[in-house]
Amino acid sequence: MLCTLAGYAFARFDFIGRDVAFGLVLLQLMIMPEVLIVENYRIMTRLGLVDTIVGIGLPYMASAFGIFLLRQTFKTVPRELEDAARVEGCGFLGVLWRVYVPLARPTYLAYGLVSVSYHWNNFLWPLVITNSVHTRPLTVGSPFSAPPSRA
Repeated sequence: MLCTLAGYAFARFDFIGRDVAFGLVLLQLMIMPEVLIVENYRIMTRLGLVDTIVGIGLPYMASAFGIFLLRQTFKTVPRELEDAARVEGCGFLGVLWRVYVPLARPTYLAYGLVSVSYHWNNFLWPLVITNSVHTRPLTVGSPFSAPPSRA
């Protein structure tokens, strides 16, 4: 949702600092997520989301890659379709929901596959943010992967 709104704003609205803001989004693509792991952990601690599923996913909700991908997709949609939707009475969100989102379904599918694949294989962040095996994803470890105790 956040990537859709940001991509739409960067593609179709003219506002002061748009190119600079988009440049900062692209700059985020060059920063490795591991560099931000301590600050992300501090934020999740303040929010009380340590050892939760939401805490695992929240730092990745707004992705620079997703914003870039959706911006590029939305720029390919002809302005005439947006104008036709406005003539029919749609506002900004109506145009987004009825014109842009349906035309971007293949992009959402591709982004979803890449994102799920990346986050499924992510080992470090789920290991850091979780304390119990009950909230860890399968790739980090399950309670069944521990060796049997010799009591």
